[in-house]
Amino acid sequence: MSMRHGLARFMSVACASAMLLVPATSALAQSGAGAATAAESSATTAFNLATVATVTASGREVAGQFGPELAADNKDLPENATNPSVHNAAGASRWSANGGNGPWWLAYEFPGEATISSVNIAWGNTYATDYSIQTSDDGTTWKDVKTGLKATDKGQWVETTFDTPVKTRHIRMVATAKSQSWSLSVWEMRVMGTVTADEADPLSSITPKPLYAKSSDGDAFVLTDKTCVSVSDSKLDAAVDVLRDSLSGSYGLELADGKDCPITFTLDKTLDVSSHVSGEQSIQADESYTIDSDKDGVTVKSRTVTGGIWAAQTLLQLVGPWAGSPVKLASRASIPAATIADAPRYQWRGLLVDPARSFYPVDEVKQMIDTMSAYKINTLHLHLTDDEGARIEITNEGRADGDTTDYTKLAEKSSQLGFPSAFPNNAWSPAVDGRHGYYTQAQFIDLVTYAANRGVAIIPEIDGPGHSLGLLHGLKELNTGNSNPKPEAGKDTPDLTKDTQSKSSLATDADITYTVLAHIMDQLDTMIDKGIAASSVPASEVKSTYFHMGGDELFLGGGGTDKAQRLQTYLGRTGKLITDRSKTAVVWNDGLAAVDTIPEGSVVQNWDGSHVSEMQKLLNERNGKIVMSPAANTYFPQKPGNELTGVSWACGGACTTSNFYNWNPTASANTTEDKVLGVENALWSEHLRSLNDAELLMNTRLMATAEVGWTQQNLKNYGDWSKRAATIGISLMNRGANFHKASEINWEGSYAAVDSAAQKLENGKVLIGRYAEPGLTSTDGLHVTATYTAADGTVSELPVELSMKTAFGQQSKDSAGKLVVNSAHMNSVVDVTATLPADELASATERTGTIDVTVKSDSYALGVTSSMGIAFKGGKVVQAWTGERPTTDPEPAPVITSIKASSSQKPQVGDLFDVSKVTVVATKSDGSTVRLESADFGADVAYADGTVVEPAKGFPKAGTVTVKVYVKGNSAVSDTFQMTVTAKPVEVNKADLEAKIKDIETENLDEAKYTEESWSVLEDALSNAKKVVADATATQQQVDDALKTLTNARSGLAEKTDPEPDPDPNPKPDPEPAPTIVSITASSSQKPQVGDLFDGSKVTVVATKSDGSTVRLESADFGADVAYADGTVVEPAKGFPKAGTVTVKVYVKGHSAVSDTFEMTVTAKPDTPRKPGAQIATTGADVLALVFAAILTAGGAVVLIMQRRRWLG
Repeated sequence: MSMRHGLARFMSVACASAMLLVPATSALAQSGAGAATAAESSATTAFNLATVATVTASGREVAGQFGPELAADNKDLPENATNPSVHNAAGASRWSANGGNGPWWLAYEFPGEATISSVNIAWGNTYATDYSIQTSDDGTTWKDVKTGLKATDKGQWVETTFDTPVKTRHIRMVATAKSQSWSLSVWEMRVMGTVTADEADPLSSITPKPLYAKSSDGDAFVLTDKTCVSVSDSKLDAAVDVLRDSLSGSYGLELADGKDCPITFTLDKTLDVSSHVSGEQSIQADESYTIDSDKDGVTVKSRTVTGGIWAAQTLLQLVGPWAGSPVKLASRASIPAATIADAPRYQWRGLLVDPARSFYPVDEVKQMIDTMSAYKINTLHLHLTDDEGARIEITNEGRADGDTTDYTKLAEKSSQLGFPSAFPNNAWSPAVDGRHGYYTQAQFIDLVTYAANRGVAIIPEIDGPGHSLGLLHGLKELNTGNSNPKPEAGKDTPDLTKDTQSKSSLATDADITYTVLAHIMDQLDTMIDKGIAASSVPASEVKSTYFHMGGDELFLGGGGTDKAQRLQTYLGRTGKLITDRSKTAVVWNDGLAAVDTIPEGSVVQNWDGSHVSEMQKLLNERNGKIVMSPAANTYFPQKPGNELTGVSWACGGACTTSNFYNWNPTASANTTEDKVLGVENALWSEHLRSLNDAELLMNTRLMATAEVGWTQQNLKNYGDWSKRAATIGISLMNRGANFHKASEINWEGSYAAVDSAAQKLENGKVLIGRYAEPGLTSTDGLHVTATYTAADGTVSELPVELSMKTAFGQQSKDSAGKLVVNSAHMNSVVDVTATLPADELASATERTGTIDVTVKSDSYALGVTSSMGIAFKGGKVVQAWTGERPTTDPEPAPVITSIKASSSQKPQVGDLFDVSKVTVVATKSDGSTVRLESADFGADVAYADGTVVEPAKGFPKAGTVTVKVYVKGNSAVSDTFQMTVTAKPVEVNKADLEAKIKDIETENLDEAKYTEESWSVLEDALSNAKKVVADATATQQQVDDALKTLTNARSGLAEKTDPEPDPDPNPKPDPEPAPTIVSITASSSQKPQVGDLFDGSKVTVVATKSDGSTVRLESADFGADVAYADGTVVEPAKGFPKAGTVTVKVYVKGHSAVSDTFEMTVTAKPDTPRKPGAQIATTGADVLALVFAAILTAGGAVVLIMQRRRWLG
């Protein structure tokens, strides 16, 4: 699906003239995990408070560009800022106001009360000639604090200072006159001062926003290592495992099963949260849950297991963004006192992943599933086939009677395709081709299980009749009837080329097409059933009843004009296959040309807004439903920021988080709520080659769509969501996930104290905390101090070291202008290490003290402070904590601090990884060492290209693998080593074939006794068998095939039958028999070069007959086999592959025993210099421009919009 996939559709871009709620960069937030408190920005140092403000404005000139948040990004003016080419560049970091007659305003809301000393504005080429500065306590009622202000030139900084600092929560600039008619322009508005952040409501971080949530009076419930969980049904273990998977690493919590525990999960089929729904709102009651928490415990109720999983995800968000920390924290996890009642708005909340264009290995898909589940996205739509590949293993088991299709070719051939980087050659094309690969059936079953245990259902898509070259390339049987494109001469399947890409169609008029589809559907359904059966979640909750049959972008090459008929035939018959299997068909809205033939009750997925009348017919007359995926609101290939290189056709620029958040699916569908099944993001992979680059486009827009799909429309507020997005950023950093540092999000910094007792102590140095802040290119801008206060009150400053494994990186291109894969990435969390006081550490008796940490960042105006208690004894850290000191055993057991791993295995391809041959020696915190049992550690094995070695699958190929060994229950303690996998010698048994050849030759068969046809078959089979025996590279399959063919040819040898004629009463002498060819002499005038085809027309064959006469044979009367001395055969349609001598064997058709041979020399073809300026021609639908004007009047502005429909991008 290219432009959904790439082809621009009719997208109208609205000019935003109303108030824009666009948060800027962000406050430095504290984390409850580290018991950090907000610190007032330095009383003696004024900071630019714009960097922590939420920005609003009267409007903007162009949707998607020049937003008000750019005036708060703290960037200096570019060189030559007044030059129109600089000022009007698409990436110019300035605000361009809405049109009209004003007033025009730019406002900041601070996270607490600010004390402001000055406002400094850098004006653009259209500047204010009359403006004022106003303040407000509530953002509604404003008062002037400075009036009669003006700028006098473009590119000018105008500073307004206050004799007495102004205290306020809101400040804004209001302009009433400007220097010219163009839109008012502000490069920067810096507000200098200090601010104290308010304490946030602990429920304000939940995303998607719940139906009802209210904080309660009282203390939070604190989880300890003794906390257990009770469930009313064992199936709810899937929900509890969501908590365990995160909190075991971050807080060391086991959360054991128990009875009468403080945390309970209960299935309640009568649970009703509808009292929180009003008007025409709707909810999906089966996914509803409630949470009631206080200091004594947490009670969760849900209608289903899936509802319980969503409750668990909400609890993790209540614990905080450090819940996913891979390093054990010093604080205790806690759940604030609250009452929550929740259920989603829509049933289908989806993410389409496209492994067909570029493959995503299983581990990467699992990481996507983890992110989906964390934000209650419940549908994974896998686009398994397209022109650039087919990604699922299908076997021949269970084929229909008479079906001889070899389905294993899909894995063998189609999985080796990928989206070529060479076409199209757009600026956003990556430097490497799409990744190859496929999911084995075992892997796919495992994916289904993994997803089900996290509340996610998998819906497969087999696209057709277009986007089907991957299927046509793998299965020769599909290349029949009106399939397109046809294979080249000498081939039985078409190849992926620039001419064939996006021009494919399955044979809609051939029964075999539907036989193949039925077989694939059946095997996919079996795999899904097996995967769900292996999970803890009932099939009724996670077995999707939908199957996506494609139907989009049928672009026929060769002048094909029967698109509508093809769609009607294909989607009608395929839809019936789906309904015959008790499923509901899903089709892209392009396919609604077949609205009358698809099954009643089908689902349309709308991505480009076409076929409106057909959509309404499906919804209103044929009982259908709709899934909304409008490209401008849901398509991840659209770049999230104007600073990025990427696709931008849907929004006329960047499709930002506000584009993804600010829309209403039901209103956009122009239907009623009950007709809208849900929403879905689409991650198309033409331009993606890694999970890192996919996450750059997905996060955090995926979370915006999650709220669109879950939260009631009247509860949505972009300004509120954007503040929560900052917390999402900290959570993603703890997961090690990539995300786009969107300028419209008020990003935060956050610090968490680490359990130093669980860390390695070396030379008095130990990890004491971790700091997360998006966008750090180094630690130079961080100022961290740590002071130690001993029990006797003595205070000392501790030396601190900062380390950041990965720095923030922007997109980069190679020398050819192609995007470098993985060049854009988020920085990692910063480790804060301190040198502990030597005298305290060395004490033989326990010493306790407090470490106070202050973090300040040049990037943000706010800082954080954190306080951690710590205890030493005998040269070790024995305990670290925040808040009150937890009671512990007098002498904690030593913990493993490091391991050393190795293996004696010498693996070959196909061998299983043998964990029993791995030796792991662990060093504990007391200095002792111990060899671990295999049950105590785990291992991940992968090749350098990312291919993961599955435990039950064996090594798939030769090469070097890296083995990461980790301690179970503490995966941060790990070690790696490498092993070399060698190819396993392949023994090919030719004995039976050789014996068969010998048997036939020793029979001394008389050709004259047998029919010419059967004798020719035997000769060919015998000749081929000898070639296979002589071929040192022949596979066992080739040997077996040759033996079968030879055996069949011998058994099929038919003797001539000459019925006894009636006696002739008047016998005549027999006529003289016609002379037969007894020998031939062959030669050729061709002087071949590499790449030339063998030219039979230049071969001269003179035949000598039995009567002594000679005759020159026509080319139709003889055949020729051409081969090099090394056995390389020259294929008729492929040309000579290399220079050298070839032997040509010419034989008489129908009598191959009469033959002659001659040799030819193939020479190298000389290079031909390309003429200056010559270019390689491109063919196909390269560029089709659709220009239309939408005149949108908003605040007096007239916007002319041009859209391009491009083949890709």
